[in-house]
Amino acid sequence: MRLIKLALILVMVTAACSDDDDGNGTDGTDAADGGEVVIEVTEIAYPTGTEVAAGDAVRWVNSSGAGHTVVFDTVDGEAADQAELDLPADGEATATLDAGEWAYHCGIHPSMVGTLVVAG
Repeated sequence: MRLIKLALILVMVTAACSDDDDGNGTDGTDAADGGEVVIEVTEIAYPTGTEVAAGDAVRWVNSSGAGHTVVFDTVDGEAADQAELDLPADGEATATLDAGEWAYHCGIHPSMVGTLVVAG
């Protein structure tokens, strides 16, 4: 009987601590709740065409071993008025952006360019 109670407690604790992934790509958080999208930087390259919902936080996670920056160039073809993000080696930076297509690059490695499409 004691083992059965212990097993039930373990199942309940595991269920309470598990990831509540609802399949929307934001680690269980709805965009309306201010979800989060993670962009992994593993090499000297940024992804192109990443899509997020307006209101979602965008978190760049750098595991490339080299420091980078995220410099926003344009949004919908117009000059972007968004602060540069520092992305230290094995660090991260987060931004929440208005709707539009954002072009960005690394101020340290100019060949690193990316685009981010914020729908909304």
